[in-house]
Amino acid sequence: MEPASASPDPQAAQAFFAYWEWTPATGQVNWRPNAPWRATVDDFQSLLALVDESVRADLAAALRSIAANGGSFARDYPAATGGVLQVCAAAAGQDAARTVWGMVQDLTRARAEEAALRRAADTARADFDAFAYAVSHDLRAPLRAIGGFSEVLLESEPGTLEANARQYLPRIVAATRRMSQLLDDLLQLARLNRAEMRPDWVDLAALGREIAARLDAQSERAVQFDAPAELNAWGDPKLLEALLQHLLHNAWKFTRRAAAPRVELGGVRENGALRCYVRDNGVGFDPEYGDKLFQPLQRLHRAEDFEGSGVGLSVVKRIVERHSGEVGASGAENQGATFWFRLPLS
Repeated sequence: MEPASASPDPQAAQAFFAYWEWTPATGQVNWRPNAPWRATVDDFQSLLALVDESVRADLAAALRSIAANGGSFARDYPAATGGVLQVCAAAAGQDAARTVWGMVQDLTRARAEEAALRRAADTARADFDAFAYAVSHDLRAPLRAIGGFSEVLLESEPGTLEANARQYLPRIVAATRRMSQLLDDLLQLARLNRAEMRPDWVDLAALGREIAARLDAQSERAVQFDAPAELNAWGDPKLLEALLQHLLHNAWKFTRRAAAPRVELGGVRENGALRCYVRDNGVGFDPEYGDKLFQPLQRLHRAEDFEGSGVGLSVVKRIVERHSGEVGASGAENQGATFWFRLPLS
């Protein structure tokens, strides 16, 4: 039995939402609350006819499965009149007395708005990536020239330059090196969206110990590093290594003034995900400005105190987002900081 013209139209301005009860033994469908159009959708076949013909067999199989075995489901289906219907169903009762309760809801507008937001976000991200990539390449050649000629002047005979000029040249060289690092970081940020994901199991604890050993050698100071025996995450090995590299490098940098620097890597499995953290006893940050931490080119400490481009944590955020995860931080001034990220395990 096909529903009459009074059946719901997902294209209508007023989206509909209603509960129904299906009795498999009789095939009867009752609605809560009642409404004129629902009088024509009073059996199993007319309930199926609310969705597009191409998916009716799938919906029928799903409903019959929970009618026979119990359980529940919630799925989006294309509507018979266009748009998107969400159908939810759950079994109640036992055996012959079992009934199936459900809900049907028009999600056409909501799904369209979600798609529009995703497209806008993708466009904005692509625009930023293109800008960062172009700027990085365009600036690299003149930057090398500035740095190179400055170093040549520094190596010239002492009498050929005034004393003041010779004092400024090292600053110029240092500034070009900082700019070069910034360009490298911007390029890395721009490439993250283009990198192909090759997910696999990665032991973050073992990876963390390797990075910590390199950082100890580079900084020529001993930092106590604690990590569990194993910390397995699911993700792209190269991207996860870059993520840990940025977080641990920051921890080493900001514990520079600590009398007994300590960095901890840990994690716990919860709700189908791995929640990891990197904790240090360094200078911390003012939590009032914590929302700026993961924004590109934002710094909470003076460049004179701690070197850096202000891009590293943006790279961390982008990597976590590419893994459909979450990232955050907590801390206080002179009381250390904790950076955490949550990665799905599948």
